[in-house]
Amino acid sequence: MRQQSLTEEGTAPRGGGSAGTAGVPGRRDHWYAARADARARAVQRARALGPGWTVVHDPRPRPHYHLARVVRGPDGRLGRRRVGRRFFYGEAGPPHVRLGEGGRGAVPPLPAPAVSPEADAAWEAAQEERERQGPAPGPDQQLRTALAERRWPQAIATAIALGTRDENALTDLVFSAAHPERRGRPIASHERSLAQEWRRIRDTLVRPALRRSYSPGSAGPPAVVPVARSTTWLRRAWAEHLGGKTVPMVDLRLFGLRPTPVHPYTVDAWRALERALTATGYRPRSVWNYNNRPITGGSAPSLHAYGIATDIDPPCNPYRLTPDQPAVRFSAGPTQEQRCAEVEARLADTAFTPEQVRAVEAITTVDGLQAIAWGGRWRSVKDAMHFQINVSPDELRRGLG
Repeated sequence: MRQQSLTEEGTAPRGGGSAGTAGVPGRRDHWYAARADARARAVQRARALGPGWTVVHDPRPRPHYHLARVVRGPDGRLGRRRVGRRFFYGEAGPPHVRLGEGGRGAVPPLPAPAVSPEADAAWEAAQEERERQGPAPGPDQQLRTALAERRWPQAIATAIALGTRDENALTDLVFSAAHPERRGRPIASHERSLAQEWRRIRDTLVRPALRRSYSPGSAGPPAVVPVARSTTWLRRAWAEHLGGKTVPMVDLRLFGLRPTPVHPYTVDAWRALERALTATGYRPRSVWNYNNRPITGGSAPSLHAYGIATDIDPPCNPYRLTPDQPAVRFSAGPTQEQRCAEVEARLADTAFTPEQVRAVEAITTVDGLQAIAWGGRWRSVKDAMHFQINVSPDELRRGLG
């Protein structure tokens, strides 16, 4: 079966219809009897269009969802620009939507990519937060910024750090950003000057960057550009997902130690952390995850209360206030015991090595998002024992890369 283009109309859920909007080329409005169907279709469309798109609910003139993008105006302020179609719902469709257009005959239910309302709610909450904070946070934000500003060496280095090491893919990335008017169209055989430009990007920018990334003596995997989401953002995303309900934790045995309760969605991520630390030589003595308590020094729920954070070896990786020390101090000790002794003597902040931390930060989702963040990267405090899930429930459910 031919795969549907992103610009084509999908099959409408039962009770849906569509019609063109006068004066707006390419915009089509849809109507669904159920609000959940309208939201599911709008969310599906926004996801298909990629990062930077959000779904907005608007009660006027009739209740509907519409798609929008977060844009930055000439004055530097962030704004939201509505584009594309609208997804109405209710007892009767709006006057300009004629039922049956594009949906004659038997109409099947929503296709498989539609997800549960709980997951949609978490996704929408995350999108709303991104609108307030600017372009969508995540480890690819610096890459998008570098490409938009045509800082090609930084863009290539960031893409490599995120795991892209194919020279053709990296060259295509830069070439497409340099020529947005082509919309990703392949270079034709007669476009010789463009082919020469593509090879120049590969030979003068991409290949040297790849050689540097594989330089002798570099220990451990490449560092992911640390773009950790805020604890407030994560708490809201997971709280919206829970919707006031209690989710039973599952017991997970890590590093052969006593089982610790974790959120069921996070099992694969913690297994990946276990593999990363084991491969780089760290042997934990204690690991614990779930604890229904507020954050240290505050009243908001800790991420431990959601089962999405873990603490490893607190005596060797302590929680410390560091208002005048933005960067973590690593120990140069050759063994874990020596590094722990330096931490206890307050000569270092953690018994983890930079390579061990980078190995954990290199764990990503299938969407390229940094899956786990480390508390040792924080500025005013260093919570070196602390690792937390760095993505929303919906992003994590799609799997690890």
